[in-house]
Amino acid sequence: MKYRINFATYDREKVLRARKIKLLLFACIFVLFITFIMGLKRTTETNTELNNVKKRKEELIEKKERLLTERRKLLSDTEVQLLDAKLSFYTNTFLNRLYVSSYLNYLEDKTPSNIFLKSVDFDANRKSFIITGECLNPEAVANYITSLQSVNFIKKVQITKQTFQRLGEKKLLVSEFELRGDVF
Repeated sequence: MKYRINFATYDREKVLRARKIKLLLFACIFVLFITFIMGLKRTTETNTELNNVKKRKEELIEKKERLLTERRKLLSDTEVQLLDAKLSFYTNTFLNRLYVSSYLNYLEDKTPSNIFLKSVDFDANRKSFIITGECLNPEAVANYITSLQSVNFIKKVQITKQTFQRLGEKKLLVSEFELRGDVF
């Protein structure tokens, strides 16, 4: 018996298409497999890291408890609160005093001789200041504002009030002003 091959039913394009589909399917399965393996690896690494963090947290809690028992042997809770209050008071007082004194030193350096300051109000909590003064030359106030703004810790200075009066027989023009500014 002889076998006959009918070449009319063999479709080469159909075979190539089926081969491409199988190859694409195999590639997708391979990518999914690799993604699954990488996910498992990442999960195990995350679990290991989580266990290390939990262990470290437990060690820190034990250390904290040990230090608290040692502290309670030396000081009571009310003594610790009193010491904390004193420490915060002294640090705030020292820092505010240092801050205000450095501000006043810069203000003294930047104030020209033709400007007379009446009052300087500095609020360290709000980090703002108000300066009131007098001047014979109105342009000197503008120069004074620019010289204050050249200081590196003064944010902005603006004039909030300025009045002019004529005084004496020579009719001198006196300018009264108020400046507000912020510091950081």
